[in-house]
Amino acid sequence: MQIVLGNILLEAMVPALERISLQCHSVRASVQAMITIMAILRYEKSTGRYPDDLEDLVTGGYLKEVPIDPYSGGCLLYKRTQKEFVLYSVGPNFEDDGGQIFYSDRGRPITHGTNKGGDWVFWPVPEAKANR
Repeated sequence: MQIVLGNILLEAMVPALERISLQCHSVRASVQAMITIMAILRYEKSTGRYPDDLEDLVTGGYLKEVPIDPYSGGCLLYKRTQKEFVLYSVGPNFEDDGGQIFYSDRGRPITHGTNKGGDWVFWPVPEAKANR
């Protein structure tokens, strides 16, 4: 920040570069998630069950490699549930909140672009809550 302060051009550009970086991470996470969801659903259609972990999709030929979460540098997070599965990214707060969704004051799920807390859950698709 010492380099930026006092340099008008850098002071103007740094916030824009930060937004661009967040958008790039958001797009990469969305693409990885969409491909992974399609692979999981194809796996379930073929085998009659959801995979135990994302590595099953690679060994089964549904994916070339385990999908990377651009926010953590690790793989997207996947959990089987009794009925189906949860697929999520740690999101911009860089913390695994266990697949917990952060809701706005209006009850809408905040999927990305915040570091207030919660994960970016891709599946199941989060629903808005009634106004509190």
